[in-house]
Amino acid sequence: MNLLVVVTALLAMVVGSHAQCLTSDDTQTNVTNAQAIYISGSHDFAMRLFQRLHSSALAEDRNVFYSPHSLWCALSLAYFGAEGDTLLAMEEAMGLTNLTKVDVMRAFRFIHFWQDIRKMDDKKTDKNTLRVANRLYFDKTEEVKECMTELFHDELEMLDFRKHSEEARQSINQWVETQTANRIRNLIPAGAVDASTRMVLANAAYFKGTWYSQFKPEKTKLGLFYSSKEQFTFVNYMTQSGAFNFGVSEELQAHVLELPYLGEQISMFLLLPPFRDGALNHTVSRLTPQVFRNAIEMLWQVDIKNVTVPKFRIEENYDMSDELSELGFESLFNASAANLNGFSKSGNLVLGSALHKTFLEVNEEGAEAAAATALITMRTSRPVSPRAFICDHPFMYVIYDKMMHTMLFMGTFEYPKAAALSLDKKV
Repeated sequence: MNLLVVVTALLAMVVGSHAQCLTSDDTQTNVTNAQAIYISGSHDFAMRLFQRLHSSALAEDRNVFYSPHSLWCALSLAYFGAEGDTLLAMEEAMGLTNLTKVDVMRAFRFIHFWQDIRKMDDKKTDKNTLRVANRLYFDKTEEVKECMTELFHDELEMLDFRKHSEEARQSINQWVETQTANRIRNLIPAGAVDASTRMVLANAAYFKGTWYSQFKPEKTKLGLFYSSKEQFTFVNYMTQSGAFNFGVSEELQAHVLELPYLGEQISMFLLLPPFRDGALNHTVSRLTPQVFRNAIEMLWQVDIKNVTVPKFRIEENYDMSDELSELGFESLFNASAANLNGFSKSGNLVLGSALHKTFLEVNEEGAEAAAATALITMRTSRPVSPRAFICDHPFMYVIYDKMMHTMLFMGTFEYPKAAALSLDKKV
């Protein structure tokens, strides 16, 4: 079973008519392809943030794992309340300069609508579970605009941050636990909200998927994983053989393997560079939305005799405020520049934190990954079927919703000691 959970919360503090809620005239739209532009912006955001996380001090001796979709949803909530220069900066950072807020709201709702439809279908067929939920929490004294309460009537909740901040914190954390099947606990730590908190924008994403082709537990065995040529650790490896979509990306300098989940609408894509120090850094540095799309569109189904992937669990906890500021969202966290007056009549809202907590579990029922240790031979024609795809050195992966073209989760596996299932620790 492959279990992935992630939660994002944006915390805001005070520093010092429905038809016209988002724009001066919410009946008009600029473009007809708003959904495509909105998704394209999310892909660019995902890649840029992934590269920044992987190259930063946050990645030292830890495996990067985060949800671009969860962060994107939380930032979209902030976008709907942004005005003035803050709105212009967010439009630029999110690639939404050609859209109106109404365009973005329709794209935002369309994606969540189809995720809800599929959630009901998956529940009937017992395939996978994908749950994405948003929540806007405001202090009960905040003068939230009536049109905002109408737009987000199912997602907006008033809490008493001013007098009962600890109870408010526990209430938000309880909602998170419920949405993530208790996998994410204590998202907001003690002291992170207080009497000055006026708003928390939260998104919870939960995915539990079963592999289309499962690994057999009896074939799982210990083997060496090489973080570098000089550093290696024993891990539990899962192994199987069969027909898989496989390809070689010259642009990424990596082998690519698709591991689908039941229903084949969501897949894990493994990107495995050659066994060479610094090879993963090189692959990550070359990532762009177009390059990734080229890589997954050029896969062929081939028979592979040995697909091997580590069995592991990753839990990560980030405050993304610095990383988001560097990607163009600095005005959200700047007390003198933030303008989120679209939410409230009182104004003066500024974000203080961007908390992001993730959980990933990969085992025989639901996760499959593999790697090739040979140097890559680049080719423009169909690749010869590889005899093995063995993930015994650093690789990256993307959990991708092919139906909605959404990058749900992204991560790297480089440091087995930071993954709880690397040895004989059972779930």
